[in-house]
Amino acid sequence: MKIDTRTRVFVYGTLKPGGRYHEEFCGCFTFRFEPAKIEGQLFTFPNLNYPGAIEVSDYWIEGILLQFVESPSQVLTKLDELEGFNPDRDPRLNEYYRKEVQVYEQKTERPLEEAWCYFMDGGKIRKDCGIPIPTGPWEERGLP
Repeated sequence: MKIDTRTRVFVYGTLKPGGRYHEEFCGCFTFRFEPAKIEGQLFTFPNLNYPGAIEVSDYWIEGILLQFVESPSQVLTKLDELEGFNPDRDPRLNEYYRKEVQVYEQKTERPLEEAWCYFMDGGKIRKDCGIPIPTGPWEERGLP
């Protein structure tokens, strides 16, 4: 089924289909999805059970491209809530920042389109003891 998409978001953690926050934050929207990747480096925070990413060009982050029918103002407002991002707040107070990036097909690295993605500041990654994920996707571990 072909749907016209207005908002694209690349996700690599708890917002992926099947992830802990996917249904709550994406389930109210109409979307399609496909495996994809972006340039960047992924980190895990085992004590927090979620990942963070930084912008670098020597690594790939595997994730999912979500393509929503709804407008950016509808989708991003909801996702910003989860990601601790407020564009009107001092950036140092945000958990993540949001940026549009080039998304690539996961297997061929063929450019697809641009999408929004949430990144962390490198200082926050260090402060929260992020552990690099050298290759492959982030996988959520079971919660007690």
